[in-house]
Amino acid sequence: MRGGEVRAKRWTEGNVVAVPLEDGGFGFGVVVEEPLIAFFTRRANTKEMPADISSAPIAFSVWVINNAIGKAHWSIVGTIDLPSHVELDPWFFKKDIISGKFISPSGGKACFAG
Repeated sequence: MRGGEVRAKRWTEGNVVAVPLEDGGFGFGVVVEEPLIAFFTRRANTKEMPADISSAPIAFSVWVINNAIGKAHWSIVGTIDLPSHVELDPWFFKKDIISGKFISPSGGKACFAG
């Protein structure tokens, strides 16, 4: 690194992020393992992490780009132990634009038709 450059802190498992929503409220997600974040169904009117966040159901999990968390975007608002209901090995799919079939990149087999 050159003088004055600071390496961005990497996310750690259990970091809770607050995501601003269009209506002015906030949604929340937990870092499962960089870059995977599981998003809770729980929302709040403030950025403060709700005390009951770890018991909220998971709406979805998605891979997130590195710069999504930081000063200009989502804020880390706390850290929790990963809830037992967080899927540690979620399934991801892509849709073949020609056949319309959904394929799991990890297995490569067509899972179901679109």
